[in-house]
Amino acid sequence: MKRKSFLSIGITAGLVAGLCSSPAYAQTQDAAGKTLDALEQVSDSAIQDGVHPLEANAVPANDSSSLFSVNETEIQLPTSLDEELTLTSSDGLEIGLTLPNDQSAVQGTALDNGMTAFDNGDGSTTIPAVKSDGSVQVSTVIEDASAPSEYEYKFSLPEGAKISAYEGGAHFVGLDGEILGGIAPAWAVDATGAKVPTHFEFAGSTVTQVVDHEGFEYPIVADPMWGKDLIKSVKWISRSGVVSLSVVPTGWNRFNVGFQPAISAGWKETLAKTPTKTLNKKKYNRAKANTTRMYWQYRCHQVAAFTKSSWNLEPSKIRNTYLDYVKNLCN
Repeated sequence: MKRKSFLSIGITAGLVAGLCSSPAYAQTQDAAGKTLDALEQVSDSAIQDGVHPLEANAVPANDSSSLFSVNETEIQLPTSLDEELTLTSSDGLEIGLTLPNDQSAVQGTALDNGMTAFDNGDGSTTIPAVKSDGSVQVSTVIEDASAPSEYEYKFSLPEGAKISAYEGGAHFVGLDGEILGGIAPAWAVDATGAKVPTHFEFAGSTVTQVVDHEGFEYPIVADPMWGKDLIKSVKWISRSGVVSLSVVPTGWNRFNVGFQPAISAGWKETLAKTPTKTLNKKKYNRAKANTTRMYWQYRCHQVAAFTKSSWNLEPSKIRNTYLDYVKNLCN
């Protein structure tokens, strides 16, 4: 049976002052630059809150400006607002997203940074960007307090799948109950670092982000969530003779701290990505990783040590219970 890839889409609303209602090319580029600068500016505070920093932009496949292939996932960006943005995993699992103002066939404007901006015609501009971990971050640039405060994102999910809300965010859940992806809880900060009220509203396969931005200082950045799989990479390493399975989680994984379905899905993905390697004249493989004690260490890191850049799981650390690992800093 093929492993199901865990797909997710980040929705970001970046609110930037100074745009015209129909920005020219240079103005659109300037707006996009301000949005990206704002995202970079808030990344430090996001790290302090336990959120992984933004991934770098991915490089298009075959010199295409809209087709990407990252971490066994193919991402097709729209070229106009009436087209879907799609993520397709290697086993054929596909999730589609229609950007706000989909009734307009507005063509995108190519930016110098390799991204495409879409003028929504309502004082806002939407800029999707593919990240190096295979996720898609969607930023909406808003002019000022007169711009809309609600933005609809319509999802196309696999047959039988549904959107299930949880603690401000949502998961895409398949017929068998397996998590296929999702959306992190909404958050927003203004140019001074103040939190801006924002939340998602769910209706069927439509997710509406509401940002109460009036009265705050621009630019405002809302909900920079990202991530494709729960696990970015897995490898065996040796540190001072002690062998560890070094697991690098994605930002989406860190957003799901303590959420048991995500813990279970992340552990399955860890095992699927575990390589075979010889270290210290011993063979280490998936079977060596697939033990209850290694799972306990993974779970402990996901719950209590999720800010670490990598989660190192040590087969040689033998403890009797999960709580024993917790008491010993997850190893």
